[in-house]
Amino acid sequence: MGGSELAPIAGTSKTVKIKGKEYKVSPLTIDDLAEFELVVREERNRALLRALEGSNLEQSLLAEAIGAAAAKPVSLRDIDKNMGSMIGVRFLLWCALKKNHPEVKLMEMGLLIDMDNFEEAAAIVAELGGKATKKAKNAKRGQKKK
Repeated sequence: MGGSELAPIAGTSKTVKIKGKEYKVSPLTIDDLAEFELVVREERNRALLRALEGSNLEQSLLAEAIGAAAAKPVSLRDIDKNMGSMIGVRFLLWCALKKNHPEVKLMEMGLLIDMDNFEEAAAIVAELGGKATKKAKNAKRGQKKK
């Protein structure tokens, strides 16, 4: 996966090489980011449950903490922050691939992304997600002005 093969991806489908094989990747959409929002929320909730596991808090306090965490919205900043994480790169690159390569499964992304090519995969995700993230931010700003 060479860097020169990636420029500029945002807004258009492109062909990239991953581990010597060509794949067509599509730009990330708002729907992809909405799915990723659910992934970020699930990870946040799992982390809270792990932190509370074995605590001596009363059941009512535990339920309140879990309910508050589950109700807390995932911000665009949280989405941006998590796009470059291992979970984010894996999920969002899969979103970009699945439109043209339905045979690629999320649970098999480890066959495509490893520590040797993670930075390149993250660069693809950053470029693919740039346009969708900007649109989401602009839409949110427009709502605030009303």
